[in-house]
Amino acid sequence: MLGFSAVYRLATDLLGFFQSLAEQGCPAPFRLGPYRAFLVTRPEHVRHVYQREQAGVYINNRFASVTKRVFGDSLLNNDGPQWASQRRMLKPYFTNAGVKQWASLIDRKLGDLADAWERKAGEWLTVDAECAALTQAVMTSVLFGEEVGQTAVAQEAIEAIHVVHQEFVTQTLGLALLGPVFSWLPVPSNRRFNRAIRTIDRIVGRLIDCASRTRQGLIAFLRETVDPDTGRSMDAKLLRDELIALYVAGQETTGIALTWLLYELAKHPEIAEKARKDVLDRREGEVNAEAFPYLWAIVQETLRLHPSTTTLLRYAVRGDRIGEVEIPRGSLVLMSPYVTHRLPDIWPDPERFDPTRFKPGSGAPGVCSFITFGGGRHICLGLNLANRILLQSAVTLLRRFEFYVPNDYRVNPRPGLFLRPEGGCRIQIVSRPLSDRLAAAAGR
Repeated sequence: MLGFSAVYRLATDLLGFFQSLAEQGCPAPFRLGPYRAFLVTRPEHVRHVYQREQAGVYINNRFASVTKRVFGDSLLNNDGPQWASQRRMLKPYFTNAGVKQWASLIDRKLGDLADAWERKAGEWLTVDAECAALTQAVMTSVLFGEEVGQTAVAQEAIEAIHVVHQEFVTQTLGLALLGPVFSWLPVPSNRRFNRAIRTIDRIVGRLIDCASRTRQGLIAFLRETVDPDTGRSMDAKLLRDELIALYVAGQETTGIALTWLLYELAKHPEIAEKARKDVLDRREGEVNAEAFPYLWAIVQETLRLHPSTTTLLRYAVRGDRIGEVEIPRGSLVLMSPYVTHRLPDIWPDPERFDPTRFKPGSGAPGVCSFITFGGGRHICLGLNLANRILLQSAVTLLRRFEFYVPNDYRVNPRPGLFLRPEGGCRIQIVSRPLSDRLAAAAGR
């Protein structure tokens, strides 16, 4: 019964449950249905898990049948030699140098968004929906080409991806409790999950067909990519699986992060104004952490307070020991960026939004204290693209707008696979004087 109690807490109060477990020590043991489970939150213990994963003690995905229904045989769903081969083929396109090629495309999509916001200046916008539409347009264009990215699939795709992410925790817990039979039960979660998967598969199939004619986007590169170690390329099914994984995983996480970034800028006008002055004082050119160190620190502090992913899961295929705690073979090991990023001895006054934690020379906490993108060999492949979208968005929008919310306005996270704002996030968008923007463009 204690195991089923944990399932209920995870489904209804995931963050509260993790925080209460963390107060018991690290690793914190609990029962998750038939499984022994441990919550790992201390950076040194998180690092141990990633190191032992490299040695084959832990694997990335115990509940592969859930993710396989969405992502097929993609990178997100594999381990071992096949995973390594896929990672080698994809990685060059997601390095800092690799994602730089998409900078002008991202700028054009941001320009479209900013122009639309100019026409709504002074209004209160539901920015989570606006940011979701932006990242959907960016990811569609990056993956399938800008011409295909104009295809009118935005809202349908956004809604289907949102359903997949919202039902993911329920699907994983159902599988943990009941095994494969859960996916066959006629319960509402299964109906919603399966309908959303069919929608995504249909949309991506249509986008692939369109991209085949235009030969644009990342898909064109991937068709020609071979594993440098084996000489093998992706067949049609694997290419489709990888594109679905990138399409689904990349959109909502970045859109959520951008929403929280705008929320924090609106909540802290003095921080926003300091960042805006930095932006307006610089000539337009390459946007990176070196060019905008304070704005980069704001982005990183946003990701610390509002990590997109709530849970990182590993499965022990061999027995292990973390600190003073024995981890039996067959145990689940869970890590929570939300909790790790709020450890007061690592992050003083952890609930305060303080970008100076990440300023150059500030002595920011070390390895595995900041795990928004995970860590180890399975660290998020798209982290450089996500950071580029967030930084470019902040530069463009700070140049053109100011953001306001009431002093007592507060948005709480809605627990799920990702930390979406509960009830949405509404911010007043006010256009800045045109003269300021012209001066910025001229480098004055």
